[in-house]
Amino acid sequence: MDEVINSNDFVLILSMLLAGEWIYLETFSNRNSQNDYINTWEKLHSEDLRIFVNFMIDIINNENINDKIINVFKNTVELEIKFFASF
Repeated sequence: MDEVINSNDFVLILSMLLAGEWIYLETFSNRNSQNDYINTWEKLHSEDLRIFVNFMIDIINNENINDKIINVFKNTVELEIKFFASF
């Protein structure tokens, strides 16, 4: 992740952000948990985040997708899976 951030490559950084935020969007949006803390988290990951995720998707879809972009996305997804599995 540090390497991606330090690359100053907007599309690579966006690919990393998209991977994480898309997972959060699909995992937590519109759940309406009874736990206030979790419910606040779920509300955060709802319509506003959906707009942001779609915005990032649109930008990346208009780029020349290459192996670097795919690998950053894939590696970020793998890190997110490890994060969730650690609980």
